[in-house]
Amino acid sequence: MEYVFYDNCWNADGITGANFNNPLASIRLQPNETQFVSLLDTSKGRVQRGTQISCKPSFEFQPEADDDRSAHDNISLQQGCGCAATIALMDRSKALDGATENIESGEQDAAIRNKPNGESDTDTTVGNYNGGLNQATIGY
Repeated sequence: MEYVFYDNCWNADGITGANFNNPLASIRLQPNETQFVSLLDTSKGRVQRGTQISCKPSFEFQPEADDDRSAHDNISLQQGCGCAATIALMDRSKALDGATENIESGEQDAAIRNKPNGESDTDTTVGNYNGGLNQATIGY
């Protein structure tokens, strides 16, 4: 799998916007493989599987927050999900978030979106570049 790192275009009041036109880094991983990626402490952005917008889990990260100087992370399924995902912080908290089981099994066809490259993923719950929110995904 390819994972692409993006910095945010803007950050304000808990709302962010990723700069999908200017990736910071890209890595390829085999199953159970890990790789270290060095980012500036001031980075605020996301990592996502592949470059297809959107329908994927989005790993949101902030190595050092302005208010508490701690690392923060989140795995967002709002824009879709295509696989199980976890993220672990290497700061003093050692926080681990995410899921190791694929949440897609058992969902209705109406909750699926087919991407241009032929892959199918759980659709968005909030709307994205490809259209509005999907009520079947919200229900699932």
